[in-house]
Amino acid sequence: MLNEDIAKTLPKNKEGEFVIDLTSCRNGDEILEKLSPYKMSPEVKKIELILGETDRTSIPAIALGHLPFLESIQLNCGNFKNLPEALLPFKNLIKDLKLRSITSDSWSKINTENFPNLQSLDLSGTKVSTLPTSISKLTNLQSLNLSRTNISELPESIGNLTNLQSLDLSGTECNDISKLPPVLRDRHMRGEIRISW
Repeated sequence: MLNEDIAKTLPKNKEGEFVIDLTSCRNGDEILEKLSPYKMSPEVKKIELILGETDRTSIPAIALGHLPFLESIQLNCGNFKNLPEALLPFKNLIKDLKLRSITSDSWSKINTENFPNLQSLDLSGTKVSTLPTSISKLTNLQSLNLSRTNISELPESIGNLTNLQSLDLSGTECNDISKLPPVLRDRHMRGEIRISW
């Protein structure tokens, strides 16, 4: 178990979450070694898991099982096609998803229903051009960053995201309130959602 002194030496992000960067890990043994300082610690409740710019599917299933006190995962990855199998048991914990290097083709293969408790989705700077109608399933989503993407219109179903509080459309072709679905436009006019153009 981590003692207080060891915990202070482990990297954290600005939200106070422990940062576990698996980008440089070449195999399962290196991943387990990287996670070893965090094993079985009640202090490790929130983590930012960085998978890097490649599609990683080789995370040993046992790896995250060593973090039994996890409450929240921020998943930060690049060319991400499928949820790595080892993360499936923890998919309900993924609340923050950053896919800043994802291709449009990879995005089209992602099943957003894999992230039922997602609160923040960041696709900024990607080549993503459409949002699936299934995005309406992300009923806990509060923040959606589509800045500098190829998005030119939003699906009507986005109006079903009743918890959405922040939408960033800066640098996209959706640069006018008239291009918003009616429900979203009305919510913006009532001050219920903050939209950046």
